[in-house]
Amino acid sequence: MRGFDARAVEMVPIRVIMSLAIIGAILGVWAVGVYVLEPTLASQRLREECEGLAGELASLVQGGAPRDLRDLSSPLGTRRVVSLEVPSGCVYVSFGGDPDPDGDGVLDSGVTGSGAMVVFLVQGASKEVVWLSEPAVGFRAGVFNGQRYRLGQGGLVLRGGGRTVLTFELVRDAVDMFILVYRA
Repeated sequence: MRGFDARAVEMVPIRVIMSLAIIGAILGVWAVGVYVLEPTLASQRLREECEGLAGELASLVQGGAPRDLRDLSSPLGTRRVVSLEVPSGCVYVSFGGDPDPDGDGVLDSGVTGSGAMVVFLVQGASKEVVWLSEPAVGFRAGVFNGQRYRLGQGGLVLRGGGRTVLTFELVRDAVDMFILVYRA
């Protein structure tokens, strides 16, 4: 039987410290990875949601009946009510234009081109654009006039994250068709 080895007892604290240091390094690398990847993953989830929405709206345009904005007694246009889950790190989601074309943080609800786009920015990721497929009909913010939603001048800009319910309605103003978007 071997006797008490004092050197083995002295080595235990060094082994514990080394093990804890290795575990700490692994956890640190994991935390940095999560911090860097989280905006990218949130942006990807929002892109997938917007692309799915674009597909739904393409079928709305192709098979829907628009409301005539010039006729007050015209029935409602074909509508889609969509629940959109926006990640918490989202700076904005814009229907119809780029609300921050200069990248200075000052948001505007103007329309870019025909307005057939969804633009979003997640904090820590790059700005992304999802284009509506052909036939490309632009978004316009719906403005409530006491009875119905009418055509606004700009697009709709959502700020921040969270769940929001939006209504998309196909409308016609003379010969031009638009998708009105407003909170349900």
